[in-house]
Amino acid sequence: MLLPADEASHGFDNVTVANLSPTLLDRYVSAAQKISRLAVGGAQRAPGGDTIRVRPDITQDDHVEGLPIGTRGGTLIHYTFPRDGEYEIQVRLTRDRNENGRRAA
Repeated sequence: MLLPADEASHGFDNVTVANLSPTLLDRYVSAAQKISRLAVGGAQRAPGGDTIRVRPDITQDDHVEGLPIGTRGGTLIHYTFPRDGEYEIQVRLTRDRNENGRRAA
């Protein structure tokens, strides 16, 4: 156990804070850091990414529900970003074996 039991006479008040030893204060801070990491998540997130593939049989000839009226084609992807920040989004177009982009017929 990292922390001693609370004294029944003091409960959660801070009357004895001035009497804490540096070691016990370090234990309280360490416990608070562990609890906050469990509640909020770690501050460090490894760089990486998610790959979202659009089905190859989707045509670009018709209006896609959810996109602006008057448009044709495209795609609509719902994604929940894990935290606030700057994100880099890469889009790669499908190409055939001759390196030509796919076009609507």
